[in-house]
Amino acid sequence: MKTLTSIYKSILVLTLLVFCSLTGLAQTVPAEEKNALIALYNATDGANWTNTTNWLSANPVGTWYGVTVANGHVTAIDFSSAGNKLNGSLPVELGDLNFLEIFNVSANSSLVGNIIPELFTNTKLTEVDLSNNKLTGPIPSNVSNLTELRSLELDYNDLSGNIPSEIYSLVNLEVLNLFRNSLTGTIPTDIQNLTKLTDLSLGNNPLTGSIPAEVGSLINLNYLNLSQTDLTGPIPSEIGNLTNLHLLQLSRNKLSGSIPPSLGNLSEVTNFNLFSNELTGSIPASLGNLTNVKSFLINTNQLTGAIPSELGNLVNAESFYLGTNMLSGSIPSELGNLIKVKQFYLGDNQLTGTIPTSLATLPNVEDIFFFGNNLSGTLPDFTQAPNLDYRILIRNNAFQFGDFENQWNAYQTQLTFFTISPQDRVNAEETISKNIGSDITLTTTVSGSQNKYQWYKNNALIDGETSSDLILNNAQPSASGTYHCLITSDIVTDLTLRRNNISLTVLDTDPPVLTCSASQTIPCNSAAIPDFTTLITVSDTVDPNPTIVQDPVIGSPFVFGMTVTITATDDNDNMSECSFVVTDTSTPVEAGNDATIILGESTQLTAASSSSSGSYLWSPSEGLSDITIANPIATPLETTTYKVIFTNEDDCESEDEITITVNDAITSTVEGEFDQQIKIYPNPGSSTAQIDFGRGSMKNVNVRFVDLAGKDVIDRYYPTVTDLIQIDVDKLDIGIYLIEIREEKNTSYKRFIKN
Repeated sequence: MKTLTSIYKSILVLTLLVFCSLTGLAQTVPAEEKNALIALYNATDGANWTNTTNWLSANPVGTWYGVTVANGHVTAIDFSSAGNKLNGSLPVELGDLNFLEIFNVSANSSLVGNIIPELFTNTKLTEVDLSNNKLTGPIPSNVSNLTELRSLELDYNDLSGNIPSEIYSLVNLEVLNLFRNSLTGTIPTDIQNLTKLTDLSLGNNPLTGSIPAEVGSLINLNYLNLSQTDLTGPIPSEIGNLTNLHLLQLSRNKLSGSIPPSLGNLSEVTNFNLFSNELTGSIPASLGNLTNVKSFLINTNQLTGAIPSELGNLVNAESFYLGTNMLSGSIPSELGNLIKVKQFYLGDNQLTGTIPTSLATLPNVEDIFFFGNNLSGTLPDFTQAPNLDYRILIRNNAFQFGDFENQWNAYQTQLTFFTISPQDRVNAEETISKNIGSDITLTTTVSGSQNKYQWYKNNALIDGETSSDLILNNAQPSASGTYHCLITSDIVTDLTLRRNNISLTVLDTDPPVLTCSASQTIPCNSAAIPDFTTLITVSDTVDPNPTIVQDPVIGSPFVFGMTVTITATDDNDNMSECSFVVTDTSTPVEAGNDATIILGESTQLTAASSSSSGSYLWSPSEGLSDITIANPIATPLETTTYKVIFTNEDDCESEDEITITVNDAITSTVEGEFDQQIKIYPNPGSSTAQIDFGRGSMKNVNVRFVDLAGKDVIDRYYPTVTDLIQIDVDKLDIGIYLIEIREEKNTSYKRFIKN
């Protein structure tokens, strides 16, 4: 019970407060400060403000709505309670309010233009709130003047440019809120200077770069919002040092790497939001320490591995989102401990196994999503949950009719929303190859007590095939195709299951039958081979039109006696072939065997053909007795190849060659070393032959001319020869002669031709 003295004291204090307040209201302010207020009124359409109480009146400035006066100066302008609908831009005269400590014109929505630098010349400012307007342009760099500033809230505008580095020198800042602007640049390491920060919100700006580890030194932070930027790189493990943090909002960025286990140290956090990034790796079990969390959102990343059972410790979670990742394994039954959860999302992962029965009785759940996994097995009875007014999505899994048909009617009548369709295809894909004539059974297996089946081939319904097995007896290649089966249920009427495809190939192993002759004859002088495929008969038991190919192809150069192959291939790639020899109507001719003769001799050529009539023509004509007969006499003076062309009665030509090699009889029988210094000229000659020894004086020289028969026709002796001798040869017969030249020590041989 309060004493009388204490009551008197209370009355005295209240009286003093009222007096001081009335004194402040009655105080006059310098003209420049009042003019600054009037300029604000005029620049922002004051006549249409929501609350204009006493503005521009004769009443003391301290009575004007939102204005506080202390010690004869304007110390605060605060329109936050009404918004006040300021419309226009801030006037430069605000720079004259040198004693201003609070400037709050938030939630006016119609303030436009730039933040005037003059506002930041008021160095006594401790609170600036321009949020929820339409301000544009950069944040003035002279914000560095506000060394006493504790709160800077510029969120929900359209400010642009880099966040001025001068902000990070305001060491008294406790609140920095720049959310939802168009500010650019990076978050510098100088952020560590703001050690008094309790609220840091830079989200919804196109910031780039990574989150500096120095953020982890801001141990007084309660609120950290860096969502919806273009930040990249890993989440610094140092953020785990922020043990006073209540909200961690890093969603909708491009953050990568794994979730640091140190984030499990944030035991006071109530909002843990990392969704819509590019995070990988597994979920740290340490996140189970976040027992105060209400919003746990790590969905829409690339997280892998199993769901830690420790997440069942998040008993205060109301929103639990792990969806749209690549999580695998089974769902931990411990998640049934999340008794306060309202939204429970595990959709679009790679989870397998059954849904734990513990999840069927969550008392406060409103949405429970399992869609887009590979879950299967008996579905828990969700009709046992205390609250049936919620949505269950289990579509796009591997459930079958038998997994929930016992509860189906209850789900339809008692649950607000229960989505099961579609489900993954049942049974494995198959590829079957069987030989023609085989008996084949295609089958599907689906749980459920009242199922109906319908088989399809190549997506076309097969009449009458309505059992779980499709039997194909004596299968023919026409049975080849892609089969599937659609399964419905008389109980679970909202779901149709489809069997995975069965690709069936009935093999035709019999090749086509080809009939072709052993040989073919074409007209002589044909340059190219014709189309022989029209002369071939082909048949196949399955394919009425096998593919026929000729090799060499039509139009290829013809070579007498060449082999042509015809290949027939059916539509099952069975192949057969036949070959034949192709000739023409010409008659081959043989010129005979090559021969060797001695110069001056003759030999008879003996061409032969199987034709009894026809003509011969030899070339070249030199040395031949007759070029138009089969067996002319050949007397070549040198080695010669003769070609004979035979033309038969069909005017078709054939040809052959023979080579007659001519050896010099004399040089092959007379031995001796030919002296390369001796020259004979002219050679051939008709009247004289001069022998130039080219070696000075010689004695006892004998010169002998010998004809092809080996007979001496000239024999001369010279006791002394100086250099050159001349011999008369005009009486010699035309022909070839050997000149033998002897001296005392040497013998030389030279050929001479008399013409």
